[in-house]
Amino acid sequence: MTFIYILICPLDGLVKYVGKSNNPEKRLKDHCLDFRCMDLNKAMWIRELKALKLKPRLEVIDTVSADDWKYWEDYWCKFFKGYGYEL
Repeated sequence: MTFIYILICPLDGLVKYVGKSNNPEKRLKDHCLDFRCMDLNKAMWIRELKALKLKPRLEVIDTVSADDWKYWEDYWCKFFKGYGYEL
């Protein structure tokens, strides 16, 4: 099993990112520390939060089979985009 999670902005409460991780707590730390392989928009957002001494809030939204994670990650991305969130 693995986890599908969202990153939520602490300033406005909006969902900014959907991801997958076997260890969500470690993944949140990685998001906040390593910008090398990160999408530019996400990197800029997290850097702005860090400048304000804030970090994204991570919330697990689904627990799925490790074989099917890609399907569910895509599903949740479409779900949030369908409600107008800019991921």
